[in-house]
Amino acid sequence: MVASRPHTPVRLHREATWLLRAWLLAGLAWLPSLAGVPCLLGLAGCKRAVAPAGFGVNLTLDAQGLSARAEVVDLVLSTAGAETYSRVIDVRGLVAGGGVVRARYVPGVNSGTLSFSLVAKDASGATRGIGGDTVSLLPGAAVDLTIRLVDPPVEQPDGGMPPDLLSPLCSNMALDPGEVDVDCGGTCPACEPGRSCQSADDCATRTCLNGHCELASGPPAWLPLPSLPAARGRAAAAALDDGSVYAIGGLVTAPEASVLRFSPTTNDWSAAGALPAPREYMPAVVVSDAIYTPGGVFSPTLGTFDGYTSILGSTGSPPSFTTLARTLTEKRAYHGAALGKNGRIYLVGGIAFPDPTPLGTVLSFDPSMDAAAPASVEPASLPLPRAELGVAADGEGRIVAIGGRIANDSIVGDVSVFDPITGAWVAGPALGVPRRSLGAALGGDGRIYAVGGVDGSGNARADVEVLTADAARWLPLPGLTPARFGAAVTRGWDGRIYAIGGEATAGPNVEVEAYGPRISPGPAMGAPGAVIALSCSNFAASAKITVTFSGDPMGKVAASGSTNPAGSVLPSLVWQVPAVAPGTYVLTATDDRSRYAVRTRFVVP
Repeated sequence: MVASRPHTPVRLHREATWLLRAWLLAGLAWLPSLAGVPCLLGLAGCKRAVAPAGFGVNLTLDAQGLSARAEVVDLVLSTAGAETYSRVIDVRGLVAGGGVVRARYVPGVNSGTLSFSLVAKDASGATRGIGGDTVSLLPGAAVDLTIRLVDPPVEQPDGGMPPDLLSPLCSNMALDPGEVDVDCGGTCPACEPGRSCQSADDCATRTCLNGHCELASGPPAWLPLPSLPAARGRAAAAALDDGSVYAIGGLVTAPEASVLRFSPTTNDWSAAGALPAPREYMPAVVVSDAIYTPGGVFSPTLGTFDGYTSILGSTGSPPSFTTLARTLTEKRAYHGAALGKNGRIYLVGGIAFPDPTPLGTVLSFDPSMDAAAPASVEPASLPLPRAELGVAADGEGRIVAIGGRIANDSIVGDVSVFDPITGAWVAGPALGVPRRSLGAALGGDGRIYAVGGVDGSGNARADVEVLTADAARWLPLPGLTPARFGAAVTRGWDGRIYAIGGEATAGPNVEVEAYGPRISPGPAMGAPGAVIALSCSNFAASAKITVTFSGDPMGKVAASGSTNPAGSVLPSLVWQVPAVAPGTYVLTATDDRSRYAVRTRFVVP
């Protein structure tokens, strides 16, 4: 037996304090594709290190100074030196709202540098990229790094008093005369979404609806896109990091196996392979640029239908689908699915063929494991069993179940929210218009959208509702054209929400629409020094737009301007390509009223 050596590393102490400031608009979504599957805290399943026993980084995240107004989402670690790669740790459920988390990270190299970056949410719920710190790796030694997180300072709206001239009452956590809500509105700084208001001037987004500050909408609105090659409903939709949006399976004249691809760059649809067999009424979930499609309906013979227990998984782009070894516990269809904060895919509601009774059971599986065992049954069932519901993950990685059909065939607007960490369901605000066969997606503004559907009278609906930033109520938005149910709904890489096909009284249709702003560089390629026109449209009206470039230092503004009442910038914004290395970069744009972030790629030859 060999005795272990005592742990006597040389230590380097460093502290970094980062403020979650609203002007840090450049998110970390532009990072190159991460190698492997995202790792949970503790780095189980990550690259095995080949380094001395005392080597590594002792990391402390101190979020005791972070209130519920802001929270950490992901910690990104990148190494440079003899080997270069990145890893993401999901820490949102551990440090949200305060606390201290400690972890040990051992890179696969023993020299070079290690950088730490954070993705966080500010008080509005918008995702921000936060600059990181870099430490030098010491061969055979351990490095101590403490990252302290605090709330952002109160920022004044344009034209307001300097912060040092504000009344002390604006920060005493009480509702005082002259304030519309606690420490905001009226004579104090403008209020964030969810807070009370009496007029638009009380709100940072200059939008006051029903006595609450909200994000601006209408514009943004739905914009028509090229139609499908053939009418299709009941399909699944997914988007990959190459920017393409896919319509998967569905119903044309019978359950369909074909996969269609929409390219925002060329603005057209094309064939993109096929599923192993036809299926409809199934969801699709993307994890690490792979698409997972569990269950669904097929037609074994003309006029008869059955359900699948199989789960399909894809690789590559365009996706190539295969049947996984893992299966469902029953033939499930008419269900929804989403990726939880713990990295598991959750299947909610639906029916188990041949029984038409709506299900309340929730299944989950780890997409990184293709074991032959069936998906797990979660202990906590959906409070109200239902089928044909909309399901999406919110910005916190919670699963939101929306509307649907219950056992007596009634249509409901009930909303339930599942937290994968606590394993519990809580009730959310009900939809304004109860619907089934609706789509759901998380928008580029961090809000959940409920799209289309069919009501209790069998009428296709054009209604689109959005869950407010404080998750307290649903607001009506500009609707679809035409009204439809069973549309394939997903958020694209560019940040916009896509509604593909669907059905109306006359059957499947070909219409495709996208919700959200657009930024388009003209041209989309240019060498350093080139002057590029940035076309900006469908943003909030009379708002300030800020554009960032992934090749710039974090927090730098590449271009800015103001929109007209139609939500466009006329003439286009002017941007000069900075001195960067050749490669593909990302331009990200958002406005201060809708806070809906969209992006596009730009190539430096």
